[in-house]
Amino acid sequence: MEQINIEQHSTSVKEFHFDELLKPTNNYDVSNFKKSESYKIISKKIFNSVELKDPKVKKLYKELINQNYYLGALFDIYDLFKPEYKLKEEFVLKLIPNIFSDFGLNSKLDLVEVNELLEKIASSNVDEEINNEIEKYNNEQSVKDIKTLKLKNINSYEFYDRWLSMNSVINYFFTKIGQKELGNHLALLFLVTYESQKEMLDFVSSSLVSSENLKEDYLFNSQNSLLEEVFDELKKQNTDIFFTKELIRTFLSIIPNYQLNVKSVSFMSKILNPSKRNEKFRLFMSDETMVEIAKKLKVLSLSGKQNTDSLSKTNSVKVLNEEFKISSSEIRAAKNILLKTDKIDYIAALAESYFKSKKIRYNKYRNFIAIIKLATLAYGYSSWSSSRNSKYKEAKKIFEIMMLQFAEIESKEFCQELSKVFANNNFKDDFVEKNIPKEYSHRENVNDLIKVVDFVFEKMELNTKLMENTIRYYVVKNELFELENNKKIKKIFGSEELTISSASYWQKDLIYNIEMIFANEKSNLAIKYVRFMTETYGKLYLSDKPPMTGSQKVMLVAIYLILALWVLIIAYPIFQVIIQAFNWYSSNESSGMNGNLGNLGIFDFVNFQFSGSNFVYLFKETQFTNWLINSLVISITSMIAMVILVALIGYAFSRFRFKGKKISLMTVLLIQMIPTVSSFVAFYIMTQILNQWIGMTGKVMLIIIYTGGGIPGNVFVLKGYMDNISMDIDEAAKIDGCGSITIFTRIIAPLSKPMLSVIALWSFIGPFGDVMLPPMLLNDISEYTMASGLRTLIGGVSTKAQGSFAAGSIIIAVPISALFLGLQKNITGGLSAAGVKG
Repeated sequence: MEQINIEQHSTSVKEFHFDELLKPTNNYDVSNFKKSESYKIISKKIFNSVELKDPKVKKLYKELINQNYYLGALFDIYDLFKPEYKLKEEFVLKLIPNIFSDFGLNSKLDLVEVNELLEKIASSNVDEEINNEIEKYNNEQSVKDIKTLKLKNINSYEFYDRWLSMNSVINYFFTKIGQKELGNHLALLFLVTYESQKEMLDFVSSSLVSSENLKEDYLFNSQNSLLEEVFDELKKQNTDIFFTKELIRTFLSIIPNYQLNVKSVSFMSKILNPSKRNEKFRLFMSDETMVEIAKKLKVLSLSGKQNTDSLSKTNSVKVLNEEFKISSSEIRAAKNILLKTDKIDYIAALAESYFKSKKIRYNKYRNFIAIIKLATLAYGYSSWSSSRNSKYKEAKKIFEIMMLQFAEIESKEFCQELSKVFANNNFKDDFVEKNIPKEYSHRENVNDLIKVVDFVFEKMELNTKLMENTIRYYVVKNELFELENNKKIKKIFGSEELTISSASYWQKDLIYNIEMIFANEKSNLAIKYVRFMTETYGKLYLSDKPPMTGSQKVMLVAIYLILALWVLIIAYPIFQVIIQAFNWYSSNESSGMNGNLGNLGIFDFVNFQFSGSNFVYLFKETQFTNWLINSLVISITSMIAMVILVALIGYAFSRFRFKGKKISLMTVLLIQMIPTVSSFVAFYIMTQILNQWIGMTGKVMLIIIYTGGGIPGNVFVLKGYMDNISMDIDEAAKIDGCGSITIFTRIIAPLSKPMLSVIALWSFIGPFGDVMLPPMLLNDISEYTMASGLRTLIGGVSTKAQGSFAAGSIIIAVPISALFLGLQKNITGGLSAAGVKG
């Protein structure tokens, strides 16, 4: 026997407690199993063996072993002890033949035959001596090991032999690496864990819990107890803390109560399966139930095809010695409804979630949930056209027969009672009788659905009021959906007596009743239950407008395409400006030789090399700094003067009456009609005269022109804005003793901030974009403003610097953007602050 030494460090297992290790961990799944070394051994020795030559058989074996991926976690734990490869290979091959569940795969393989074949493959690859020693342990010690779990009826358990064999294999191979005691604990822990997974997923074969009549929490408590024994054994060996954590974590990854089902989803999967993104509150009916229903329908379908000579293709089916005739058209109708309606298993999913919250095992409610699902298919549809209703009537007969078949599986007495429920036409639901009009064709079906589901809940000794309110809500919800999506049929709502408001009131009342039921039962299912109930299936329109027609949708797409094209037309030049500003091939440096700057810096839209050469040229070879300072001085001065003058003039026009007020406003409008270009000659002459008389510079003249030129239009705009501010504010201020100046500075000006901010922004931007006036009024190029200065970079005959021009354009945007961001709050503020205090 080879003793495998486990690494020991200064930080030992004694320094922390067992409870600290019991934390949820990521689920060990088949992908982890396939990546392991043990899976490579299985592929090499089992899947590629002579016994599995047939591709179809090999595929079935692969599926079965992949479903038993929990074995991979035990193999990974064995790997932690770093055994020899031959020993690890023998362990894998000897343990695989002991599987005794397909975990809900519904495999076509017989597990007994599978184990025999796998044992044959293992025996051919494992020494005879090892096989004999495992058999010896199985006969002498394995029974004693299992008895430590204190299970009373374990000898009569269907898979008791598999338990003994699996225990023997695990104990033998852990003993081979010097871990006899640890192997004993791990073997029992793995068997209990295997059973816990089987209890959750395998609904066909017998389970340990039902065989022993155990409590629901037995398996979980046993797992915790055995895990602690494993921990204590490692503690005795003074095992390294990291080794212990890894071993415990690996085992926790296959224990259901500690598993975190976190699955990484690829980006493409999210796109291709958008409906799976937000299912936090989605409830599901067990797939096994749907499989059983499909099987039953298939059997009926085959029986309906036996009489092929008859045109109607009818046949009979017996349930409790009562004969029911069925036809192929009825079968087709049932298949069609099964495939196309109730796709989210609405009532069945809610009922099953309630069963689970009551700790009822699937094997105990499987037939009941099938009956509820079939009842929904038979009765739970909304008003349709007469042709659709005829198909439902045909299918209804088939679904009722299938309900009786599932009831007969439960017991003959239950089936007889259900048959009487079908025959009872006197059942009337209070809600239906009180609220739903008698002319509503689906009314009787609602009553039938409630009476069948009530009967099932009574048999299970559960609260019938819960499902009554749920079905009522389901009916109202279906009718609202049909009201929105099917305009041709007659529905409950839409008349003067029953409006949409009636439906909203009913739904609110029904949800309240359901929440009270859960509150009285002290159940934590309420939130998830109600969330799934109220989840919208279909399209939700948040507007009062009706859904768009086909032509409107085409028009909307066309508008979006035009807008997208317009955005592209605007955005592409801006994008190119940014690219060319940093493009070395667009700089003057690229056209120079021997380290000297060239005369031509032309845009290059083909080649690109990132560089800051254009910015260097802009600041070193041009008067750009002066242009920037000139622009800021002129813009800021013009902006301040403009805002002050326009605010005062606009206030006067808005609040005061004086002679010439109307004429003045007309004059403002007339001045706006005169083109600015026609005034350039006058501006030039005035600049020359004022320069000779009082020495006025061109910069001062520009400020006067920008300010004076913008006053007429801005006054007219601001006057209209101030007119919308209530005069009651002025009157209230005057009563408090405020004068006109105080009213203006304390009330009107603050309330006019949004429009004054817009005027300020316009006034600031104007000088930055003017390329015509500065060259006309300024003699020196160093006095130019930004736009006119940058124009010289592209307007020269022998020298051009287009790349630097683009760089300057980017810099221009900085002060303008900064001002816009600073004034943004005022611009979007509107008149929300305007009001009169009572």
